[in-house]
Amino acid sequence: MKGRYVLKNRRRFSIFVMIITVMITITILATTASGADSYHDFDTVVIERGDTLWDLAKEYCGSSDIRLYIEKIKDLNDMSNSNIYEGDILKLPK
Repeated sequence: MKGRYVLKNRRRFSIFVMIITVMITITILATTASGADSYHDFDTVVIERGDTLWDLAKEYCGSSDIRLYIEKIKDLNDMSNSNIYEGDILKLPK
């Protein structure tokens, strides 16, 4: 005997399909948005003896404000203060 499913409540099924579609769309958009924020274009630099964030910022920031560039360096490298040590590898935003 062949069993066959009969859709009894089309409205409820349509609402279910719409909710699933919206949830999938929101998930894709949230993933795309968070992925866009996590990608940074940066250079890497090995810290040498006597280097300071100020000196690195002057060399790499171009025409932008040095203080803002230092804050970008600290954010990109998850730094809570401005201490850097010889041998550290820093990411510098382009």
